[in-house]
Amino acid sequence: MLFKMKKMKTIILILLTSLLSFNIYSQTGRYPGLYSQDYDEIFEALDQIIDNHDREAIEILHSLILDQTPYIQLNYLKTLSNLKDEEIITFTNEFIDRAEGFEMHEYRENPLEMKVEAAKIMIQNGDFSTVEYFFEYFDLYKPELNLLQRDILILFPVIASNVPSALNQIKIGLLYVFYNSTISENRFFALNTFKEIFVDSVLYLAITGITDDDYSIRNLSLDFLVEYKYQNLNNVLKDRLLVDPGRSMRTEIVHYLLEEFGAPSDLKFVIDYNPKETHPTSKSLIGFYIQKFIPPKPASLNWSGLITKLLSYTDEMFQYGWIQNEEARDYYIQKLNAVKESVENNNATAEACTIINEQLLPKAKQGLKEKLITTEGYKFLHYYTIYIKEEIEKEFGLCD
Repeated sequence: MLFKMKKMKTIILILLTSLLSFNIYSQTGRYPGLYSQDYDEIFEALDQIIDNHDREAIEILHSLILDQTPYIQLNYLKTLSNLKDEEIITFTNEFIDRAEGFEMHEYRENPLEMKVEAAKIMIQNGDFSTVEYFFEYFDLYKPELNLLQRDILILFPVIASNVPSALNQIKIGLLYVFYNSTISENRFFALNTFKEIFVDSVLYLAITGITDDDYSIRNLSLDFLVEYKYQNLNNVLKDRLLVDPGRSMRTEIVHYLLEEFGAPSDLKFVIDYNPKETHPTSKSLIGFYIQKFIPPKPASLNWSGLITKLLSYTDEMFQYGWIQNEEARDYYIQKLNAVKESVENNNATAEACTIINEQLLPKAKQGLKEKLITTEGYKFLHYYTIYIKEEIEKEFGLCD
């Protein structure tokens, strides 16, 4: 009986050993490159594991990682992270703990660079406990930034969202790069990242960036100033239109002046500028913008605000010669005031609609035909009258 039990244990041990050997053999046979000394073959094996999403390979990667060079260890970790290994944080922390010895390794690696690369893996897996290595490395060579520092810069937004205590370090780093780097690409990255994290606080950087020597920074700054409606943007655009060295930038400025503002003074400024444009393509394009211009409808004004605005514009257009005589100017002013009075005092929207449909709109068309109003004057008189009518209809119902 005792002999039989010993024999059974021996058989079980043999079977377990065989199964373990088979498992290792099967993995070795499937990914022989893992056991190679050639980096290309190792990377090919790791790529195959990722392509197959072979989670069965996790165990063998665990067992082999300590036998690899530091660089291969790092790529093991990247593969394990890709496979969603539950122990990735543990293995990555252990790698970081070993990093100080990598400088003395046969295949020497910079310990801090290895820690940064490992910290990137930690972040990918939701662990932000090692972000201090990012700032330590980022500060080493700024403001010029090498490729690894740019990787860190790209990660700043996610760090800012998850580590609020790091915001000041991030801001200081970005400002230093933006104001001190001689490499335009770095300054562009810093400006864009600053906006992503600190939102409209980017305006004070954009005011500097709008005069930068590099076109991409000027253009990005212009977009930010428009996006966040910089208070003095109109004047900034007009100043830059006269001096900006980039023809594309100049046409972009004209586009914003007409589309974002589009007051008579803006159109007049662009019309007066166009003969001075030195580049024939830009000159032609600006001419096209002028020709196709339609005054934008102010989103914040109701019918009363629009009437007030058009009354002001009517006087302004008379000064420009877009309304040729006082009689035409006074007619429009009189009728606009009549519309306003009808609605405000008498709630007589039908009367207001009649003045718009039968007097104001036909008079502008007739004035253009008789050359009492220029094309520019007609556009403002016609379209603003339409906008007024739309707002009256929105509040009181359709005009008959």
